[in-house]
Amino acid sequence: MISGLGSTVQNLGIDNANIVGGKITGAITSTLYIGAQIHNSYVTGRVESERSNIGGLAGTSFGTISHSFSSASVSGYEHVGGLVGSQFSLNEYVGLTNGSYATGSVNGTLEVGGLIGHNRGDVLNSYATGNVTGEQNVGGLIGLSSGEMLKNYATGDVTGDREVGGLVGTTDGQIDESFASGKVVGSINVGGLVGDLGGSIQSSYSANFQVKGNLFVGGLVGYSDSASSIHNSYSISTFIGPFVGRGEYLGGLVGDSNNSDITNSFYMFLKDRDDYSGNIYGTHRPKEQLMQLSNFDSWGSDISGSGESSSIWRIYEGQSTPLLRAFMTPQSISAANASRTYDGTSGLAGGSWQTDHPIDSSKILGTPSYISNGKDAGTHTISVNGLYSNQLGYDLTFNDGTLTINKAQATVTGNSSTTTYNGTEQSTSGFTASGLVNGED
Repeated sequence: MISGLGSTVQNLGIDNANIVGGKITGAITSTLYIGAQIHNSYVTGRVESERSNIGGLAGTSFGTISHSFSSASVSGYEHVGGLVGSQFSLNEYVGLTNGSYATGSVNGTLEVGGLIGHNRGDVLNSYATGNVTGEQNVGGLIGLSSGEMLKNYATGDVTGDREVGGLVGTTDGQIDESFASGKVVGSINVGGLVGDLGGSIQSSYSANFQVKGNLFVGGLVGYSDSASSIHNSYSISTFIGPFVGRGEYLGGLVGDSNNSDITNSFYMFLKDRDDYSGNIYGTHRPKEQLMQLSNFDSWGSDISGSGESSSIWRIYEGQSTPLLRAFMTPQSISAANASRTYDGTSGLAGGSWQTDHPIDSSKILGTPSYISNGKDAGTHTISVNGLYSNQLGYDLTFNDGTLTINKAQATVTGNSSTTTYNGTEQSTSGFTASGLVNGED
């Protein structure tokens, strides 16, 4: 165990851990006490137990875990997490997980999460990618949570029975600027983001290819109670049958709600559903409408179609649904400068783009097009468009390049003539020109 204010473990790596423990088990510590920290540390391998409070780094945490990760597979019975089994707050001391992640698979029975099994602290800027399997309160990031969750995501598949969510199984806390994208399969209270919601969801979304369940199944939330709220959020999902629940308990956004406060939130199906007529929760939008900035006027300044913005959301007009800027890397793309000799035509044949430092080109999507209306000799702008990125890609800003049109060489020769001097001004008319282009004369 790591105890006491000021106690810190940092820069520690444990490779190929093979731990079979009892109650409260983690590869670095069983319990991280109030005021203690784990920083910039990691674990690989496996951590196993048949009991409760089992995590990749720590079994139980009352302290702070920051910029650390676990790729260990983790299994246990209750309160099982890829990074931490249980995280707690006590009086003024708030358990905190910040800037950390887990990538291993997680298996348990009750309160099972890809990052944390049971959470009563704060989770910020963190994520989980491993598949998660359990029975009740099962989530891609957290199994059961009552703390603040800000700027987190989960991409692993989640399988359980009751209260199953792509991000969180059950929460009465706050979720902001977060998303989930894994397949979610359960029976009762199954949601692409949250299975059972008693708290709030703000500026978050789910994009799950499958959300499957029998009763209270929603693209974003399975069931939301009267104390909950959903604002400025959306879901993209496909329901896979068969379903035994009544139709009103299946929802594109929310399966069922007990008078929750739901505003400015939308849903889309990846496939048309002839057997689903919708319910009153959220607004259905076809794909093309979810990719148009004008359909999110109700989100106000929280969404923008351009880079270098402080808005929460970024949308690439006609090319993406809203993306959370918190998970995107700002990147400028500039049209490369070009030059040619004047030929009497306007525009630019071809073109290229460039960045000011190396990037992952696989995250630059679309087909670039280059526009310049320059015709006459001189300098003109080149703009580039048609490129976009994805949720874990780039927040693109586009800069103009310069097209330089050089003067063409032309020769003009006056006509010759013969005359006799008579004391007056003499002249001749006509000329010939060579080097003119594009039919000019």
